[in-house]
Amino acid sequence: MEEERPVAVSARFDHVGSGVGEQTVDLKLRFSRKRVAYVHLSWRAPVRKTVTLLRCSKGFVEIDADVIKLVSQSGQHMRFNVSDEADDSYHARWFAPVFANFLDALKGRTGASEIAQRTAELRNLMLTIVAARKSAELSGEDVAVKEIEETY
Repeated sequence: MEEERPVAVSARFDHVGSGVGEQTVDLKLRFSRKRVAYVHLSWRAPVRKTVTLLRCSKGFVEIDADVIKLVSQSGQHMRFNVSDEADDSYHARWFAPVFANFLDALKGRTGASEIAQRTAELRNLMLTIVAARKSAELSGEDVAVKEIEETY
């Protein structure tokens, strides 16, 4: 579990206008074994649209509305049509079962090892968010997640 969380986080938050909260967020998450993830979130568009692009050394996956494209480094394409509602911000199709599992865990109906794993995942997420906020305060400097963990 330890190796799955970021080693360091670099973040820039952009606040434009008089609105509350960020309008864009750019994150760089560094992991062990020289793995890096970049995340760009924006709330500036006049129309809501969710697009996901995952890149790695062997190609990329793009999810745009009801189409998933897999593209290899050599340029080979695979396309899949799905019926999930990607722009449903309430995640109606899958949120209810996930929330039901959460309630089961709270009521003790889930195994202790699963609860421990979820608790560790939640802690790693919290540490990553705190590191991102600290990095943004430092103009995007890398912040070691281990340093954040030592203060909590």
